[in-house]
Amino acid sequence: MTVVIVRMQRMSVRGMGVVRRFLVIAGLGVLGRLAMMFRGMFVMFRGFLMVFVNLVTVHRLLPC
Repeated sequence: MTVVIVRMQRMSVRGMGVVRRFLVIAGLGVLGRLAMMFRGMFVMFRGFLMVFVNLVTVHRLLPC
């Protein structure tokens, strides 16, 4: 553990700002990908629901 502490370098305050901006950009990218994934799931669910409603409607209209 002491080897890791000895090898760590001091970071300036400006360097911390760069790291913070990088983390914010990475977080926004993750949120964007999650939004795209949920949109895809919503589109698939909507398609399934349309097929299901059409099948129910057609089977109700068929003569028994």
